[in-house]
Amino acid sequence: DKVQALEDKVQSLKAGSTPDGSDKLGTSRDVKALKDDVQSLKAGSTPDGSDKFGTSRKVALESATKWAVAGWVNSLELTEVVAKALKEPPSTDPFEYVCNLSLADLTEKLEAEKLSGLVAPLWSAVEKLRGQGAATGAALNAKFAAEGDAFKGEMGFGGVKQYFGGLEALIGPPLMVEGSLLKAMEEEHCNKKDANLPFDTSNGIKGSTPRLEWEFVVAPVVEDPDGRYAERGGDFRTVHPEWCRKAEPLSVYEAKMADEMNPRLVEAGQAPLITEELVAGRMYTGPMYEKYNAVLRFNSARDRDGAVLLEYASMEEVPFLQKKCGWLHLGEWAATAAGKGEPSAAVRWTWNNKYTTTIHAINSIIVKLSPLTKITPLYRGWAGATLPEG
Repeated sequence: DKVQALEDKVQSLKAGSTPDGSDKLGTSRDVKALKDDVQSLKAGSTPDGSDKFGTSRKVALESATKWAVAGWVNSLELTEVVAKALKEPPSTDPFEYVCNLSLADLTEKLEAEKLSGLVAPLWSAVEKLRGQGAATGAALNAKFAAEGDAFKGEMGFGGVKQYFGGLEALIGPPLMVEGSLLKAMEEEHCNKKDANLPFDTSNGIKGSTPRLEWEFVVAPVVEDPDGRYAERGGDFRTVHPEWCRKAEPLSVYEAKMADEMNPRLVEAGQAPLITEELVAGRMYTGPMYEKYNAVLRFNSARDRDGAVLLEYASMEEVPFLQKKCGWLHLGEWAATAAGKGEPSAAVRWTWNNKYTTTIHAINSIIVKLSPLTKITPLYRGWAGATLPEG
């Protein structure tokens, strides 16, 4: 198995070191990296919470080096046995066939293969499949594609107008409050309608608020024994405290900016960073990234003339990325009035908060730091979407 193979390689690399303990052959780094891989496999996941090694959450607490019932059962590929028992007749649509199975039919087919113990869970699954309300398997797939937790459908190209319009064309110009960009950013996070409304992120952080995230970056409570600042859900905070973010005073980062980054920027012929950019950059690395990204992605839904769509005949027609802005409390989809005062299914979008000044500051820090970035290939993946023609 993977663990044993890695441990064998560790021993092999150790054999390459010299008798005096030196590392003339350069093996120590390789040994450490492989040991880390072994520990990750045994733990069942990587520090970022992903499951890159294919280990099951259900058996994550078991050592990957030990034989386990769950792993053994998974290796038997029992789904093929069940599928064979329920195989549809020739020239029959599989989806329609399963949806039309009666309890008696299901019981008979499973008993013929000595699988009568699976009747109850499979009958429940058949009923759930019928309840999806799809007429065909293709329709069901389309339904999942439309209601998934990521962007679905065909992506599109932006035009020259969007390219040269830049951020201002999307969200407007940055603003100042009392002559200060920083105060404008504080206003966006602490005094708008969504300031105290909890939201969740797609990477698992739950119950964060813009006001608390602003506090975490600008004036944090450094000692946080009660979990004042949101973290990933479940027991992440107690099981892996070393992976949780640590609150530090803004002055720590201001010193790094002044002593480390700004001299490098000046040497590269760039303007030095300012506090507003530092704060915006740090805000983006926390849960607020979800809101900033959503504001920009709202503008992906456009009509043939390139105008952003703000009104739809019903809520069902609203694209996922625009619905998400409502879930994040960035604005509201409200019903519009029909003729003669009658209620209508049509909805129209109204913004509560675009985080305009903050997003401009994020863009500014990225542009300033880009000359210090090493150019490497960039790979961007997406789920359930297709590239446009042309």
